[in-house]
Amino acid sequence: MIETMKTLTPEYLNVSELKSTAAGFPWFKALVKSSTSKTASNGKPFVDVELADKTGTIAAKMWDTETGPPAGQVIIARGKLNVWNDQKQIVLAGWDVDEEADLAEYVQSSFVPSQELFDGLCELLHGRCDDGVAVLVENILLTHHTKLLTCPAAKGNHHARHGGLLEHTHSMVMLAIDICQHYRSRYETHIVDESLLITGIVLHDLGKIHELSGPLGTEYTDTGRLVGHIPHGLLMLERALLDNPGLVDDETADRLRHMILSHHGRLEWGSPVEPCTPEAIILHHLDMLDSRFDALATAVKESSAGARWTAPSRALGGKAVYLGTSNAIQITTETNEVNEVQS
Repeated sequence: MIETMKTLTPEYLNVSELKSTAAGFPWFKALVKSSTSKTASNGKPFVDVELADKTGTIAAKMWDTETGPPAGQVIIARGKLNVWNDQKQIVLAGWDVDEEADLAEYVQSSFVPSQELFDGLCELLHGRCDDGVAVLVENILLTHHTKLLTCPAAKGNHHARHGGLLEHTHSMVMLAIDICQHYRSRYETHIVDESLLITGIVLHDLGKIHELSGPLGTEYTDTGRLVGHIPHGLLMLERALLDNPGLVDDETADRLRHMILSHHGRLEWGSPVEPCTPEAIILHHLDMLDSRFDALATAVKESSAGARWTAPSRALGGKAVYLGTSNAIQITTETNEVNEVQS
């Protein structure tokens, strides 16, 4: 740690500026999303750090130490930029916690204000769904309004930002409406119940408000690890059914339960049952499409300037995505010990 950092007033770069800087030893401020002690292939300790602000994320390293900056804090730092696997990273030379930082200024948020997404979902429920299920699901949303406005959709794989759960859910509903309209025009029968599909989408991930700690330094809660978002989502639905008797019939209640329980698609992916209604099948594939597209968009957005490939994305099966040579610029770095001891 560099004790004099707080007394210095250099020009601090943001994450996007770090990625577009060719080389150097810049000063910056960033939120520590994660900080994990590891062991390199040569047996030496190092700390793997993920830094973020509203403009993106960047990987950082601290070599030959087991102590790194604390997750969930904004740091003032300086480090050496270098390139690893076609992506910028920074080797931290020193850091100090910025105790006066406003954490909200460093947390990525959904592209649309959360309250606007919340209101939009309520309008869609009443505009396109049967009255009983619309009232039932809206009551659940209103009960958990405050948490829903901030909850991310995941710890890191997709929509991992302030309001990400509402953003993901609203996007899936809009896709569902388009798909229902598209296939109704091509088949003689209405195979899919649009009202059920929309309400199932709104319900499917609501348990995330109990599973995840929130948008800042997102971690799995104790109850999230012990129970999981699928059972929590089912419990939320059951409480609403008990509190609002007669709003939906037994078959509709079972079909809603089924969509929550089956939305991961396979037993080995965490669903206790696999989807076997038209609405549940479509919900699962829309969930996959929307989450994977967000992961793809994030990987492209956070790629270093001129990179031909994105960094490998866990949400995309560990694959890197090819961006094309026309966007690339030549970035040369010297081969040094930093690159040689990457794990």
